[in-house]
Amino acid sequence: MNIKNTGIVRNLATGNRCTIPIEITNIWGIGPGDPLHYSIYDDGTVSGVLISPYRATCTFCGETEDLTDFKRQKVCQKCRSAITQK
Repeated sequence: MNIKNTGIVRNLATGNRCTIPIEITNIWGIGPGDPLHYSIYDDGTVSGVLISPYRATCTFCGETEDLTDFKRQKVCQKCRSAITQK
C-alpha cells in the first residue's frame, strides 16, 4: 500500500464527525451526499482508517456497470445470465 502524506490535519468535530478537505473531494470527484467506504487496517506496524469513494461492484466479478440488487448484493448482467443458465 502506497500512502501519501497530504499534510492536512483536521480536528474531530462535534458528534465525532470528520470533514474531508475540499482538495481531496475535488481529486475524488465527489460531493455532499456521495457514498463513502470506510476500512480499518492494521499491518502490525501502522493502523488507521481508509476512506474512499464507494463504487458499487458486482459481488462475483467486480464489474461496475449494469448492476441489479439481489438479496442485498450487487450482481451484473453477465453474472445474472451465468447464474440462471444451467
